[in-house]
Amino acid sequence: QSAKKMHELGVDGISINSSYIGKGTLMEKLFKKGKYTPPWLWSVLHVTREVKRMVGDKAIVISDPVAGGKDRGARNCGKCDIQLLEALKKFSATQNLSHLDVESCKCKSIYESSIVVEHFASGNGVMGYFSH
Repeated sequence: QSAKKMHELGVDGISINSSYIGKGTLMEKLFKKGKYTPPWLWSVLHVTREVKRMVGDKAIVISDPVAGGKDRGARNCGKCDIQLLEALKKFSATQNLSHLDVESCKCKSIYESSIVVEHFASGNGVMGYFSH
């Protein structure tokens, strides 16, 4: 929604900044208690792709996750993190969506299942899931 609003306002650049866990923050306290985890790189890749599709050539979209692939930043299983981070960097430099077409990893099915579980856990129900 933020990127959509920025696009409507006519900005010429949008930066996708996934959260990371900074020292001394509420997020760190929650992380240490097992109540927060950083986003998946699959999510960062998806959001970056969808924002670029929305804005087309009217804006530059960049994404270079802080602490990407590390415990406190956006990450996947560890086996595919570098591949996705490199894809995001190549895309950011070229704006070529084909760089975001990365080879899948075994962890992607776990990621997709987690999205479904989070949807239902948030109380959105079956009909809300299938209406997307």
